[in-house]
Amino acid sequence: LLEGIDNISIPINLELREELSKLSKDQLQEQLQKQFPNKWEKLNSSDKQNPRRLLRSIEISMNPYTGRVKSSEFRVQNWDVLKIGLTAPRENLYKKVDLRILEWINDGIVKEVKYLNIKGISVERFKQLGLEYGLIAQFVTGQIKTRDELIQKIKNCLYSYVKRQQTWFKREPQVEWFDVTKLGFEAQIEKKVRKWYDLPDATQN
Repeated sequence: LLEGIDNISIPINLELREELSKLSKDQLQEQLQKQFPNKWEKLNSSDKQNPRRLLRSIEISMNPYTGRVKSSEFRVQNWDVLKIGLTAPRENLYKKVDLRILEWINDGIVKEVKYLNIKGISVERFKQLGLEYGLIAQFVTGQIKTRDELIQKIKNCLYSYVKRQQTWFKREPQVEWFDVTKLGFEAQIEKKVRKWYDLPDATQN
């Protein structure tokens, strides 16, 4: 919304969509891989399993003007924006990760994966559903030997994910960050928002 999206300028091709809509997900995947391998490699796991996104990726790639316009030409300038970011110390986030993993285990996620694996869902498919599901599938099939090893592997993966998220958010410009572990952060946010909207301070009568 703030920086523009290059592909939004690529119009819908109704004739192409009608033709592609007759293809299965596997056929769409095969066509994108063969014709536009670079585009295929840039898709995440979720996009690769979504027929509508596969269709749109082919549509964009087949457009004769794709790649000719720089992203800067679509960038929206001079919005008056207030960005509020919620953060917490990394050790606090790690503790929440630890608690969440135990909740998953206690709520029966291993039994769920075991049942679905028996019903025919492969380990590779579980990997596409999220890193924790992929690791639990490896535990269910014996690739991970013990419960403790499983928990530690999930922790390590999620800790790394937390680090990547924090690194990614640090690149976001002009964010007002508030630590949710500190008392009164909600009041500080409200004060900041009121000032931005030019509203009177809530503490004043």
